Parts: sequence; C-alpha cells; structure tokens
Amino acid sequence: MIYLSPSKLATIDKCSLAYWFDRTKAKPLLPNLPIINGRAIDKAIGASWENKIKTGEDLPFRRIQEYYMSSMESSLPKTRLTPGVDDPKATMVTSIMSMKQYYDLYMPDIHPINIQSRVKIQVSEDIIIRGNLDCETEISIRDLKSTSKPIYPDKAKNYQNQLTIYNSSGKKKLYIDAVLTRGPGKAEIIEMEHNQEQAMAAINKAADIIRNESYKPNRESPLCTRRWCPHWQNCEELVGGTVKP
Repeated sequence: MIYLSPSKLATIDKCSLAYWFDRTKAKPLLPNLPIINGRAIDKAIGASWENKIKTGEDLPFRRIQEYYMSSMESSLPKTRLTPGVDDPKATMVTSIMSMKQYYDLYMPDIHPINIQSRVKIQVSEDIIIRGNLDCETEISIRDLKSTSKPIYPDKAKNYQNQLTIYNSSGKKKLYIDAVLTRGPGKAEIIEMEHNQEQAMAAINKAADIIRNESYKPNRESPLCTRRWCPHWQNCEELVGGTVKP
C-alpha cells in the first residue's frame, strides 16, 4: 500500500529525491524561518478557530498575537537562519500586520465546523491519501498559507490539488487563505476550482515514482537552494554537484 499526503505530493512534484530523503529519515538541517513562521501563524489562527467552534466567537486579536509570539520565541533558537536574507524581527512584524488584516476583513465571515481534522481517502486499490484539513465550514474548505509572495491561481496547482483531494464531495467552495510575510502586511483570499483530473494525475505520477523507485533531484527548481532545502547536504553527498546558496 502507498500512503501519500497532499504535502508529500507537492514534495514529489518539486523534487522526488527530497521525498526519498524524508522517507528514509535522512537527517535534515534545522527548519528555516519561513517554516517556523508558518507553523506559528497556523497555531495562532487555529487557536481562534477552535475557540469559535466552542463559543461562536473569535479570540481577541491580542490573544492570537500572543499565541504567535510564543510559538516564534520558542522556535527561533532552533531555527536555521540565512545571513543577509532572513530577518526574524521584520518577518514577525509583517506577519502580525497581515494576520490583523485577515482577522479584521475575513475571519468574521468564517465559521469553522472542523479544524485540523484527519482525512483518510482511498483513491485506488493501493493508494491512500492521508492529511490534515486546515479548516472546513458548512460551505467551504480552506487552506491557510503563509507566503512571502502573492499566490496566483494558475501557478498554485499543488495547493489546488490539496483542496480538491479534501473536497471529496466536489460540492464545497475551495479557498486559499494567504497571509503574506513580507512587505507592508497583507492578507488575501484566493478561490480555487475543483480539479479532480489534475489531482488524480498528480497522485498517479507520484505513485509511479514510488513504485519504480525513480527518485531524482530537481536542481532546476527555484526551491533547490541551501536556504529552502533541508536535505541539500545529503543531496550533494549522494548526487554530487553543488546546490545553489
């Protein structure tokens, strides 16, 4: 049986060798700033969604900010920072501004019924998809994303695949809730189309790579850099060559 998740599908699409390193538990480097910042945003917004399910109300924004800052302060000492690129203070200031805009403009109209719910879908005889759904309402499925750049629907097929997989009935609206982490601070909602054909093609492609063990590095990917890839040292040792800074 092949077990996949939407995040693993995205990893295989970007670099199948990175998936292999994850699978074989090759020791990665410490997480980078965008990773721990994204986790902190998820934790903070998730705490408010959880409160809303229980009480019908979002948390006051100061409490959301406290959850975020607590997560960042505990994670930063164990974070891999790139000199001259990563600025934790600026990232936190922008992220808080973006979360505040998300809180003011969008969260009042979001009424979760499930958050971080475990999803398990058998898509064929030997493929099972497992993952965590960020937020489900009566009418929508939402994926909360922290990003340094605006998200454009035609360039976000991995996000679209994730939402499509979770939208098993095909009847709910699909949204990326984007919290920007660079610049003046901004949040935006991007509606995505349900695309079952595209999602199944990605699943079958990933499954074929796993069955055939045809793992390859993708040195042309913009994410194939020492900043973004936690396995770049493993990759250089196994494959040779040099990963970009």
